[in-house]
Amino acid sequence: MVDEDDLMFALESEQITKKQFHEAYMIAHQIMAELENDFKGFQKKIMYCFNKINAKAQKIHQKPQNKTNFEKSKQIKPKQYNQTKNHQQQKKN
Repeated sequence: MVDEDDLMFALESEQITKKQFHEAYMIAHQIMAELENDFKGFQKKIMYCFNKINAKAQKIHQKPQNKTNFEKSKQIKPKQYNQTKNHQQQKKN
């Protein structure tokens, strides 16, 4: 197991309990056995999860294409009041 040293260090430095160590060790061995018995099946499961996560991430980062009227109205800037033109009209009067 690749991470066995890290797992042992976490136990010895009291970052995890003996129970957590045992659970992690058992799960790691189960995964290794499943990989050995059915690598293609395991790969399919991984790719299924990857594609689900990736699709969700793409959906979040997409910009909405159909904006509502309210969203469009927020983009329109109000007309600027032209003081000089108004000021010139007042001088004429």
